[in-house]
Amino acid sequence: MNVQCSKCSRWYANLRGLKNHLRYCKEGNDNETFEEEDNISSGLKVQSSDICFNNQSIHPDADIDYPTAYDNDGEYGDNREVMCDNDVDNSFHPLYRKTMAVTKFEIMLNDLLLKHKASLLLYDEIVALVNTYVSTPRFNSYDKIKSRKSLLRSTQKSLNTRGLRPIERTVRLHNNSLITVPVFDAQNMIKSLLSDTSLMKESNFAEGYNVLTGEVLKDHPANNRYGEVHTGDAWIPARNLYCQDDSDMPVGLIIFADKSHTDLHGALSLTPIIFTLTLFNRACRNNAKYWRPLGYIPNLSHGKGTSDKTATVDKIQDEHDCVSLILKSLMKIKRNNGFDCKVLGKSVCVKVWIHFIIGDTEGNNKIFCPFMLRVGFP
Repeated sequence: MNVQCSKCSRWYANLRGLKNHLRYCKEGNDNETFEEEDNISSGLKVQSSDICFNNQSIHPDADIDYPTAYDNDGEYGDNREVMCDNDVDNSFHPLYRKTMAVTKFEIMLNDLLLKHKASLLLYDEIVALVNTYVSTPRFNSYDKIKSRKSLLRSTQKSLNTRGLRPIERTVRLHNNSLITVPVFDAQNMIKSLLSDTSLMKESNFAEGYNVLTGEVLKDHPANNRYGEVHTGDAWIPARNLYCQDDSDMPVGLIIFADKSHTDLHGALSLTPIIFTLTLFNRACRNNAKYWRPLGYIPNLSHGKGTSDKTATVDKIQDEHDCVSLILKSLMKIKRNNGFDCKVLGKSVCVKVWIHFIIGDTEGNNKIFCPFMLRVGFP
């Protein structure tokens, strides 16, 4: 059944389309529009011989006016997309408001991600997460989502991970200036690796090695050649030096330090000092999930540029003051003769030492302070 607007003489395929049109009809004022909407069922002009196309009645010899989202004046046009069912009394207005609210949320979300230059895939992932959340039986529209800091605090409290937070310490440099160094507790970081069931698996351990005792299985074919850390010549002497009791568990550390840049000019740079355990195999040691931080050395030459006339010995001393502060928690473990921990269901006393340090030549020179040899000098 085709219906016609009495104000502008436009034709519509059903009552829904006419009701939708009357709210924006330019030919009438607000009072007349609402009166027309209320009396829609009594004063309709009906024409059934015209062709219906997208909620419009079109004569066979008329030009087709394809629907657009907006009119020239920027307002919604008469050809807006509407529901084409014939049930007028099915809560039209609440459903329309809900659809507009969802559309507004989608536009705001897309604009927010574009403003922060986020990945295009992130929009679809957020939408999928929101749709999953609102479709759950426990969804409550009155619940408020926590802010990021509030979420981190509640998660930290429920999982008891306060010990993994860094502590900001202050270091005095040679020129009496103060810098802030983030420091992590080594004991808590080592425990986070040893107590993680997703990491402490048999498939992640080095072959031919007893994780709890540090013994090297002589009959294992992997130990007939140099390979994992325990096959090296320094492993057995180090284990015998630190572990004298049957309950002692040897945990050697592999420390890595290298300067990292977060911008193109090097001003926003720092030197992370991170570690992993020698009990993991090579494939795991190449995975970032098996590494933990000990601290970060900030950029001590920031703002000085190429005209920095600080003596080399002072530069090295400043960096070593930061390294000494970062490694204090390891010294505390050594003074306490290890720490107790439950590993793979067994209570052990973890004995920790630095087995070796890796890095590039520049980083190793700063840590070990060798004499810088130049060409032409012995």
